[in-house]
Order: sequence, then structure tokens, then C-alpha cells
Amino acid sequence: MKLRFLLIIILINFSNCSGSTDNNNKQLVNISENSIKKDTNQVDLNPKVIIPDLKDKFKFQNLESFEITDYNSAERLELIKIDSITLKDLQLSELLARSYGNYFYSYQQEKENYYSIVILRKGYESTHFLHWLTYSKNGNLISEYEIAHFDGEGGKDSKSITKLISSNQLECEFKSIFREKNEIIYQSKYSVEIQENGIIEDSIVFDYKNQKYYDF
Repeated sequence: MKLRFLLIIILINFSNCSGSTDNNNKQLVNISENSIKKDTNQVDLNPKVIIPDLKDKFKFQNLESFEITDYNSAERLELIKIDSITLKDLQLSELLARSYGNYFYSYQQEKENYYSIVILRKGYESTHFLHWLTYSKNGNLISEYEIAHFDGEGGKDSKSITKLISSNQLECEFKSIFREKNEIIYQSKYSVEIQENGIIEDSIVFDYKNQKYYDF
């Protein structure tokens, strides 16, 4: 009887010890997760890309308007092409990464929490784009946003232009015109804001579609 009683006590103690170990493990996991979150907000000693080191590669600096007027812009402006290693370090989206060439266009801003740059992307044949990119101080890509493009295919002239309204506010206008009849196919305007943390958000100001070209 005494032996059975001792076994019961041992089993109870073992069960309590196991529960304590699980709680300790949970605390360790939580502490670890919090540490990772804090580390991401600190300056990385080995950043993926040091944006200011690329400054001299850009053709322009601190532009206030953005427009592409032809599909030979990269060659005409003698822009420096982004090499494959730097392209990887810039952490571009799949769309930008698989373009027909990316070029250093404009070095824009050095803010307290982020850097802003603009690159030119060559699309298929006659399509060119400008993209606004923001990076954290430790070299991580925060946001990318298309601010201008030019496309002269398919009997239409399609382009978007952007103006810098303030240091963190952009106004982007898009227009597509049917060349033969000089008719507007589509037109829209966006208000674009760069937040203090470098995240880019937009809101539509107006949006027009010529239903003649959309009702099939």
C-alpha cells in the first residue's frame, strides 16, 4: 500500500515538472520572437544594399516631375544599367526583375527612416516605366510604385506622368488615347502618399472609361 502511494506521489510530481517545462519553453519562444522583431528595426551591420553608395550612378537627383516621352529614353539619356548583382540586392519584385533592363534614373530622398530612388524599367518593345522605390536604413525594400510609363503599341498612345507635390506627396495621372481618332480611352488620377515609415499608399481622385472601348 505504501509503495503504491509513493508511486502516485512520484507521478504527480513528474506531471507538474513537465508542465513547468512547457511553460518555460513558451516563454523562450515569445522572448525569441520579440527579439527578432526588435532586431528588424535596428541598423543591420551587414545591409543588403547601401543606397547612398549608389548615388553617383543615377542620372538625376531630386526631380519634381516624371515623364517618359519615347521608348529610347535609356539610350538617349545614357542611363547606367543596373547589373545583375545589384539588381538582386535591390530585392525588386518579380515584375521588375524579369524586365528587359533596369536603369538608374533618379536619386530622390534621404529621409530619417528611409531612402527614395527611381529606376527606369524597359518593358516589352515600346513600353517603358519609371518606378519609385523606398528602402529602410538597413537596406530592405519597403515599397515600389509605378509613377510613369510610355506605350505606343496597338494604335494607342498610353502614358502616365507624376508630379511631386510635397516631400511625401505625389500626384499621378494616367491617360490612354486612341491615336486615329484622338479619343480618350481611359483616364485616371491618383494621390500618392509616402508615409513616415516609407510605405507608399495611394487613393484615386478620379477615374474615367470611354465605354465605347470597353463594351464588347
